Amino acid sequence: MILFILEGERREIKIFNTIARLFLDREDSVFVAFGGNIYNLYSNLKQLGDGADVVELLRYRCKQRGDHALDKIDKSDAFSEIYLVFDYDFHDLKRPLDKLNSELEEMLEYFNDETGNGKLYINYPMVEALAYTKQLPDSQYNSYEISRAECSDFKHIVHDFSYYPSFDFLMKGDDDALSNNWSLLKQQNVSKANWICNDDDGRTPDVDSISQKNIFKGQQQKYICSDSCRVSILATLPLFLYEWEGR
Repeated sequence: MILFILEGERREIKIFNTIARLFLDREDSVFVAFGGNIYNLYSNLKQLGDGADVVELLRYRCKQRGDHALDKIDKSDAFSEIYLVFDYDFHDLKRPLDKLNSELEEMLEYFNDETGNGKLYINYPMVEALAYTKQLPDSQYNSYEISRAECSDFKHIVHDFSYYPSFDFLMKGDDDALSNNWSLLKQQNVSKANWICNDDDGRTPDVDSISQKNIFKGQQQKYICSDSCRVSILATLPLFLYEWEGR
């Protein structure tokens, strides 16, 4: 079985149910929301001490809120692969930027193998990046950035900017149309990741060259640690699909 650990309890689960129907083996996939950000997850994991794993933590969180998704899972090794999908949380001004970055760098090192501790995918700045696009395909997608100060209002900014009034263009309707929208989003985000990591958007990149660690490094060098303190808007689920389909 394959475990997907998602940040949110509503939207992310619905999005992944669509992805599973279109691209994954739904019978072999388990989707569970952590119900908090990746920084909280990692902090909680450390508190459990040596030998703890993310499945043990998730099982505990599920029991606390009456979620029975993992009731039938007796052992952590019941999962052959584990994926985590979370937000960068650039808008969290209570956490100093250098601390935010050092923690994420540590987590990307720890969660770097889906067959081990799990593999972490990060949205910049958050999952709503999926809808930050004009009509697909959007030739201007590589240019889209946002400042840290603006990120606190990102959900409203997306609503006003996007060609699409909701996430329905990725979740509802004809499967062929949905698959096409996901395919176009994948192309856009892979191209942008290639630009962030390799200063190249004109070729099909090798998966390793646009790894999550390389994307974060590129984001820091080009945007996050610049004088303007910005982030390049990037949705991580299309990148996950790019890797998944290339297996």
